[in-house]
Amino acid sequence: MKKKATIALLILASFLMLALPVLGAAKNDFPLLDKLMKADFGAKKKVAEFIRSKYPDLRMEIFRFVSKNSPETLTLIRAEKMQLIADKYPGLPVKLPRAVLSDLEKKYPCPIMDIAVDVTGLIKDKYPMLPAEVVRWRSDSKIKSKTVRVIMRKHATLIPDVMKVMAEGNYPQQVNSLKADLKEMMAKKHPGLKEKVKLEVVSLVVTKYPDLPVKIAAIKENPKKNPRIAIIEMICKEHPEFINDVVRTVRDKHGTEIHEAVMDALKLVEDKYPKLITDLPRDMSAMIAKKHPTLMTDIARVRMDSRHSVRAKVEKKYPGLRKDVKDMIAKKYPNLGEDVSLSIEKNFPGLKKDMADMMKTKFSGFMASVKEHINKKHPRLMPDVEKMLK
Repeated sequence: MKKKATIALLILASFLMLALPVLGAAKNDFPLLDKLMKADFGAKKKVAEFIRSKYPDLRMEIFRFVSKNSPETLTLIRAEKMQLIADKYPGLPVKLPRAVLSDLEKKYPCPIMDIAVDVTGLIKDKYPMLPAEVVRWRSDSKIKSKTVRVIMRKHATLIPDVMKVMAEGNYPQQVNSLKADLKEMMAKKHPGLKEKVKLEVVSLVVTKYPDLPVKIAAIKENPKKNPRIAIIEMICKEHPEFINDVVRTVRDKHGTEIHEAVMDALKLVEDKYPKLITDLPRDMSAMIAKKHPTLMTDIARVRMDSRHSVRAKVEKKYPGLRKDVKDMIAKKYPNLGEDVSLSIEKNFPGLKKDMADMMKTKFSGFMASVKEHINKKHPRLMPDVEKMLK
């Protein structure tokens, strides 16, 4: 939702994650962070783009410093964030996307589906093999198996500990109730939507890609091929327009109802289960902070290495991709990032400040150590950012 739905939102989210530890001060005051929080969207975007272009590996560099010198801090920060959300913003994981989508739909009636159509259309036209290569590169990185191995090796009791939290909070019953309510709501308000979407895709394949099922079956029957990779490679080579066709057809025929179904599902959870979706992450995060304090860093180390490798390969082979997506979004969805930012500020005016205050109050020492590290390696970073915020 990740993502979570727009590029601009991701830019802001990733930058804020970076800015909180980087822009802190050694003492108990944080003037540069305060300036950043008060800056308008344009200034924040300018700072984010400056850091990305001039210091492209900064986030990875900070992570490596943290994982070496304070490996428990990521887990502790997550636990404090989840506690803050549970205390002051119950239901935030559904309230925030529902509020943002409600504001966006005034300008873009079907924002998620429309952006999906446009992005897949761009990929079809200019980067037809990109989906297959990303799948192959991710598979080569073995991210899933490496994650499982590190959990089993360093956090062998994690699953029993998770099950204990679930049992003590009576969460399985609540989750089952939520699933049943969602199923009932879909049956009443959007009967047969899933089947209609499937039928639309089947009809598209039968009419426009009749040979596709036979080719897919042949790949699955070939013991020398990895179906997950070989199928997407075949589609990208022989039918590069297929993914865009599917997304466009579903959007044109059922996009409005899919959007309404998403909004209805978010509203149901917001109305009936706001505490569940914040209390459960809070309790899990608290348990992990107590029993598995390095878990987040251990997992992030595997995932960030993989993602960094995939991103480097994408940028090397498709250096124009980021700019093309950015230009397309700017042309077809002008001010989208600012619209998202303004919606968050309007609906949750204290959220960013509360998060920043929590970091300053509970992790000032950690922030100061990161700041010292950054100043030694990149002495111009913070002075340059300060100039941009004047």
